[in-house]
Amino acid sequence: MWNFETEPAFQAKLDWMTEFVREEIEPIDVLWGDQVYIRPMDPALAQVVGVLKNKVRQEGLWACHLGQSSEVKVSVSSSWRS
Repeated sequence: MWNFETEPAFQAKLDWMTEFVREEIEPIDVLWGDQVYIRPMDPALAQVVGVLKNKVRQEGLWACHLGQSSEVKVSVSSSWRS
């Protein structure tokens, strides 16, 4: 039987991400829109983005796809190999 329940600790991170996007990111989209993609970035926007990056880092979610170290390790389960 498959279990599709989310572990409570991970659910807490998902809830944090949902609130963060709604409360912190979406207002930036309203204020600056496509300007977030222009380089060099507007200094005021860059300062706001820097603060937001630090909040994400404090939650341990910045570049979380890279793992705990700067070294990227890829492993493939034998069940996924053809």
